[in-house]
Amino acid sequence: MNKLILGIYLYRIFSRAYFYLPFLLIYFLIQGYSIIQLEILMASYGIAAFLFSLYKEKCFKICNLKDSNKLVVSEIFKIIGLLLLLYQNQYLILVVAQILLGLSYSMMAGVDTAIIKRNITNEKYVQNKSNSYMFLSLLISGIIGSYLYGINIKWPIIMTGIFSILTIIIIRCTLVENRELNLIGETKGKIKKFLPEEKFWILHYSFLRALILGFFIGFIPINIYNDLKLNNLQFISVLTCYTVMGFVSSRYLTKYLNYKFVSEICLVIFLIIYTYQSFIAVTISMIFLGISSGLTRPQTINKLSSSSNLRVMLNYAETLYFIFNIAFLLMGGYLYTIGTIQYLSLIHI
Repeated sequence: MNKLILGIYLYRIFSRAYFYLPFLLIYFLIQGYSIIQLEILMASYGIAAFLFSLYKEKCFKICNLKDSNKLVVSEIFKIIGLLLLLYQNQYLILVVAQILLGLSYSMMAGVDTAIIKRNITNEKYVQNKSNSYMFLSLLISGIIGSYLYGINIKWPIIMTGIFSILTIIIIRCTLVENRELNLIGETKGKIKKFLPEEKFWILHYSFLRALILGFFIGFIPINIYNDLKLNNLQFISVLTCYTVMGFVSSRYLTKYLNYKFVSEICLVIFLIIYTYQSFIAVTISMIFLGISSGLTRPQTINKLSSSSNLRVMLNYAETLYFIFNIAFLLMGGYLYTIGTIQYLSLIHI
């Protein structure tokens, strides 16, 4: 294994170690904010990411940054955002924190994929394997984060910041790429129009991710904490089902479940089962949500990887994802305040 491939694996593991993410909504909730305020906080992340995505190629071109340096800047923004998250009961500061975290995500979106495509010959294998490592990282960091959360609600945030610092070290030591290739890749930014099949996979990726992550981060935690009143063990068990099945489907099921709409089918099954609102039903439903999530990214990249337009398509898909995610969080927050989680779920079937 060469240094660059090892660096990609380590980068995707350490940068996706979000110890705090399953508890972020609860962290905001216990500070006394309303549901609408909570969803505005969550949506501000997507709004910042969306707005920056419209201009990020121009910004990067002006700054003349190598891809590895873009990832470093992204992690620096993440660290600052995490530090601001520690200021409890300061709503505007928390909004700024979410904005910085959204900018961080938008900066790094698609960059590691572009590094793989330009510098690694067996790119599909590395993409799929490293994608499964991301779910494994989410799983382990979520479990450790639940333990840290039980000790002190700020510790998962602090631990995520520590891993961001380690991520910067990993980038500096391993993600060494060819500068000429990097510039060539960026000059190809505005390429031909998307084919109908490419448009389908762009929409498939962006819309599904917006729904899946909107539910997982924006509604499920508050529902099982506020409405179902699950204890800490049950809480982490439900969320663990998602990450375990995300890892399994990303690593092992991608080769076998090649049907075009399998992710959508799994998402619909999740929505139907979730409406029964019991611990068992919610746990089972999370299995299907995890499968849907684990298949979405590798399936999309596998279908689009042969195109020279991959980076542009992924950037466009991420921009659409932000739009869908913002709309879903704001609309969902309103529906949740006037109805129930069953109503919210059925609206999206």
